[in-house]
Amino acid sequence: MPYHSTLPFALLLAPFALATVSGSLPPVERHVRHRDLAARHPSLNQPRASTSSIPLGGFQEVGNSGVSAQMMFLGTADTVYILDKAENNSLTVKTGDGITHPAWGTSYDLTTNIATPMSVSSNTFCAGGFSLANGSWAVFGGNQWVTYQGVAVGDTINNPTAANPFDDANGGEAIRMLTPCDDGNCAWQEGGASLTMTGKRWYPTIEGLGDGSVIVLGGDTNGGYVSTVVQNNPTYEYWPKQPAGAISMDFLEETVPVNLFPLTWLMPSGKLFMQAAYKTIMYDMDAKVETPLPDMPYAVRVYPASAATVMLPLTPANNYEPTLLFCGGSAAPFNQSSDGGSGFNVTAIQADDSCVRITPEGANPEYTDDDPLPEPRSMGQFIYLPDGTLWLGNGVGMGTAGYGDEHWSFGQSYGQDPVYSPAIYDPNAPSGSRFSRVGLSDSAQERMYHSTAILLADGAVLVSGSNPNKDVSFTKWPTSYSVEKWYPLWYSETRPEASSFPKSLSYGGSMWNLTYTPTNSSSNPGNSKVVIIRTGFSTHCVSPDFPIRIVHSGISLIPAVLKMNFGQRYLELATSYTQESDTGLVTLHISQMPPNANIFQPGPAMIFLVVDGIPSQGQMIVIGSGEIETQQLSTTTILPTSSVIVSPTSNSSNSSTADDGVTTGTANAVTAAKSVSRRFFTFRQPRFGAAMSTKIHDMAVSGFAEGTNDTYDKVRPSYPSETLKTIHTAITSASSSRSTTPLTILEPGSGTGIFSRLLLSPPTPDYPTFNISTLIGIEPSVGMRRAWDRGLARVPADRVEGRHVRVVEGAFDDFGRTEVGKASVDGVIIAQAWHWCPDHSSAF
Repeated sequence: MPYHSTLPFALLLAPFALATVSGSLPPVERHVRHRDLAARHPSLNQPRASTSSIPLGGFQEVGNSGVSAQMMFLGTADTVYILDKAENNSLTVKTGDGITHPAWGTSYDLTTNIATPMSVSSNTFCAGGFSLANGSWAVFGGNQWVTYQGVAVGDTINNPTAANPFDDANGGEAIRMLTPCDDGNCAWQEGGASLTMTGKRWYPTIEGLGDGSVIVLGGDTNGGYVSTVVQNNPTYEYWPKQPAGAISMDFLEETVPVNLFPLTWLMPSGKLFMQAAYKTIMYDMDAKVETPLPDMPYAVRVYPASAATVMLPLTPANNYEPTLLFCGGSAAPFNQSSDGGSGFNVTAIQADDSCVRITPEGANPEYTDDDPLPEPRSMGQFIYLPDGTLWLGNGVGMGTAGYGDEHWSFGQSYGQDPVYSPAIYDPNAPSGSRFSRVGLSDSAQERMYHSTAILLADGAVLVSGSNPNKDVSFTKWPTSYSVEKWYPLWYSETRPEASSFPKSLSYGGSMWNLTYTPTNSSSNPGNSKVVIIRTGFSTHCVSPDFPIRIVHSGISLIPAVLKMNFGQRYLELATSYTQESDTGLVTLHISQMPPNANIFQPGPAMIFLVVDGIPSQGQMIVIGSGEIETQQLSTTTILPTSSVIVSPTSNSSNSSTADDGVTTGTANAVTAAKSVSRRFFTFRQPRFGAAMSTKIHDMAVSGFAEGTNDTYDKVRPSYPSETLKTIHTAITSASSSRSTTPLTILEPGSGTGIFSRLLLSPPTPDYPTFNISTLIGIEPSVGMRRAWDRGLARVPADRVEGRHVRVVEGAFDDFGRTEVGKASVDGVIIAQAWHWCPDHSSAF
């Protein structure tokens, strides 16, 4: 019996080929769970790496953002765009009407680390953003116009002169558009009916849709610590605009008071997963139907609890089925809160440390416990790294998002106990070991309310912001303009260099190739992958209208924040590989995007080659058509089987070539083996399986003229002896680890049996020997099948005596009559001229 515990070997020697087979808040008190963190996370107590010029695993301050980075996104590989609320920043900008005022927008050059002011007309305080299919970025909502200390222009009580020193416009209904560039000639566009929403939205959630448009959900009209029935905007709308306008949604009414920045992800089905307060639903936008899912356990994850949330990497291994992760937040009694304040000393309440997962469209969409956080954390942030792990940083251990003039607030901050230590989360690590701090070091800069982080093309994480204050302040906790880079532990390793990346990818369609040479001899091409990352719109945002005057206490309170990266997704493309053993050169065969635009919405993203956990430099790429439209979906091409090419070597002798391209002399055979021929050993199957060609030459079906097949068998040139010896050596090597158990071999395109006979009876005694128990030729021509039987002195009815040697009708894609499946054989050998099999890629 053939062995099934190892992958079958596979050989190809051209011009003959050997190929492979291969809810609203309940009135109950919820508590943070306390744990022995050192016991649960032993890796967290390991020594940390020392720093150098590039502090691997640590932070390095690289620049000044010009405005505090309340919002941030990567526009090009070299340019980051930063937005703040309208406040008294020292960096100024001159508008088109000649007025100079404090800036609240910059472009940040990653090559020079210089921030350049940009003119933004309306107040972006607490806006949401997303990238569109055409490469533009859109930012929705914000705050009304304000003056110093966030006081509203026109508030005659707190601003008697009604002055507007910032020259800002009302941003509550605003839509702002930017097409990124590297030459400094791009600008924010806003204003007019087409760039105005149906109503005010502060704290709106933005999610991309499968056609490259976006949906804008929820928000608040006047701001406050939490939402209220009066201020709640329980509707959603689309952009570009649709005739329906604002559409009401029960979920956004039922989750008051904690429903600002509702956590929302588009699912492969086209439905939305939504979570706010403790309530979870799936929402069908077409039918406008809400389907309840289990309640969120342990803590509130949305603003102002502000958990770290992320969709885990989408991979061929998980069939691109989304799993969502929620870590931290707060179990504070928000049902006691109002728009006027928390109603309790929130800074005295420890943040939550629980992590839960859910697979919304899986067979059992339930929240399940994951490894807890290394420490309690509110306002934490997950960032994808190209290797498939996630960086966790920023936030506080006590309190929540927000600020105000409370007697118990720290300065104005509603959070305290900054968490300076990052951690790495590995979603594929065994339970109990997913968080690690081995080799990592702390930041010297607190990153609290209004801080942001994004992945860069070099694989580092850019971190900036922190401003838990009404306006610019330099008292605890101060406004921060510092820009840091956090460097992964592999940052200084030699990076793989891909031959080229495409400029765009489609949804399904033909595969594409890239080549690279491994940087070390022990590299396994099976540990290579190509990943697509959308870094998202990072925001840690507040949404006040103006200081809310609590009459009896005289306290001014500014509402709070939620931290998230709108649109952040990670997708690994399906790949297989071919490697040349003599040069080490690897050719990756790569699928296009999965043929479902809901899995990864169209628009700009970055592409990385990752080899042995080390990524290349990322390159910007367009996913989809580049237009806001229904995306074309195509069938995914099946990839060839992964394989390693071994080029045999030999001295030469006389040679000649037959008219069918078969090289008969040893010299030409070896030359062909070096340049054209290939010998394959399978290490893994392609991620979507392999397929044999459905194209065969017409003559292969009919054979030669009646009565000439035997003549063909006699006069056709045989195989060069050195070539045969190479094949026998390869089979022996591939089968040596399987002990002496006889092999089962399939031979598609066996013809009249010339190679079959040579395989069974080596021409000289010095050939490596092996034992074949079963050899099944597969041949479409009845005349050739008869010649095969006669050549091996068999009759068609012989299926039992001696070794199981037979020929059956079939082609490259039809093994059905062999009575054995591909998974039950030790090897498939194709030993015929390539022109009988025109579709080489599919045959492989």
